[in-house]
Amino acid sequence: MKKKAFLRGKLAVISKPRWTSYATASAATALGCAASAEADVTYSGLINHHFNAPAGGSSAADFQLDQPGHSFFPRHLRSDGGVSGAANFLLPFDVVSAAVAGFTAHPLAYLQYASKLSFGQSINTRPFVSRYGRLALYYDPIEGIGYNAQWLDPGTGFVGFRFNSGEGLRYGWARIDMDGAPGNSFTLIDYAFGDVGDRITAGQTSVSNVPDSAGSLGLLAIGCAGLLAWRARRSQAAD
Repeated sequence: MKKKAFLRGKLAVISKPRWTSYATASAATALGCAASAEADVTYSGLINHHFNAPAGGSSAADFQLDQPGHSFFPRHLRSDGGVSGAANFLLPFDVVSAAVAGFTAHPLAYLQYASKLSFGQSINTRPFVSRYGRLALYYDPIEGIGYNAQWLDPGTGFVGFRFNSGEGLRYGWARIDMDGAPGNSFTLIDYAFGDVGDRITAGQTSVSNVPDSAGSLGLLAIGCAGLLAWRARRSQAAD
């Protein structure tokens, strides 16, 4: 089982000790499907970074993805009067296929918003827009500015994202707690992303946080065929 380096001192890789024990118990067959068990979810742990810009200013930070230089950038900006604010989620320019799960707002086609996802929703199957996803614009309830933003109300949701560092697409999520319009300040609670080719759902922090059943444990016990069948069932559950 491969190990990954800690990222930025905070990120920890959630390993799968149960997978290791099953593979050891059925070593004669597990060798034939070692690659199938090489799935990892990289989870940040709790961050709870609050973004609340001063009047006429901004509040921003970067959070590392798979390697140094590959980060995403939540940002909060305040209007000059300090009453209204904008919240944004950005992915790096230099990462291939970097995009946020979201949609294009009407009537201004160039405004691309991040979808507000719920816990357990599949990230891989979402529509993606650009590397720049708006959570909320400067908001004025009289003018109606904010358009189709899904993050104007206070509460917690998930931003889905994807990126490709040259090995293939990885999918991930970031958990955001909004303070509400018109200020639109927010807190980044935590985030996670999977390996290349893996499916991941909003809020998923490891491959083992999909509930096991007696049937899945039995499949794992029989070795390679069991591992392959169990992972196929896990992928269907993620959908």
